[in-house]
Amino acid sequence: QDIERLIVIAHSQGTGIAADELADPALEPLFQNQPVTLVTMGSPLSHLYQHYFPSQYPSWQAAHWDKLFERVSTWINLYRRDDYVGTQITCPKRSDVNFKNHALGLGGHLGYWRDDAAIAALLHYNVFSTNEADEAIVP
Repeated sequence: QDIERLIVIAHSQGTGIAADELADPALEPLFQNQPVTLVTMGSPLSHLYQHYFPSQYPSWQAAHWDKLFERVSTWINLYRRDDYVGTQITCPKRSDVNFKNHALGLGGHLGYWRDDAAIAALLHYNVFSTNEADEAIVP
């Protein structure tokens, strides 16, 4: 099946599942050079998972994440300043992934899926663009 582009959008603990799956070497046949855009919302990856579960969620520099950074071309992390679970993700300084932490303001941990500010951010970064020249640009 010809997939031209894959967009993965995940919230909260789903961001850990998304990162794990995108890092899994066994899934190589599914990824055939199509760009992957990863959008995380309210993610506990850096400040909770990497802090309390370092054997399962090591530093972004670890080989554990090599496939993730080979596959993901753009990663946008949306968070709220008062989100008690998810916040900024420590910027993974690897490869040529376009990475952006984007603060949405207040609103807690729930409701990202129907938050107008979250939708506006996804549109701002051209996440859903079908124009190849506009694909998920992170300024």
